[in-house]
Amino acid sequence: IKAIEQVSGVKARALAPQIDLGEQRGLTNMILGGSVLAPARVLAKLAVVLKKPLDVVSVALERRFATQCVPAFKATDGKPTVQAERKAWSVAVKELQLPAEEQERLLNLEG
Repeated sequence: IKAIEQVSGVKARALAPQIDLGEQRGLTNMILGGSVLAPARVLAKLAVVLKKPLDVVSVALERRFATQCVPAFKATDGKPTVQAERKAWSVAVKELQLPAEEQERLLNLEG
């Protein structure tokens, strides 16, 4: 979906506060890339900002993840890993290693 591509990357900095993610541009880009399963209220706000129906945004994010390019690897040690499933919200937030207060705020968006 074109609307998602237009707010991805550096432009996600302006989008993050509009969908209750504060300064978390990286997390916003992970959602826009489809690699993180965002909570319903975040998706709802994203749909409002993009001026698209929620189901259209949801399907578009699934498709963006499914059609991601697999990077070429020339690994000499071990095997590279490629994400086969979308990450759960709680896992993605915890991996960011944010201050406890910010992490708690983001995790509460799910509940």
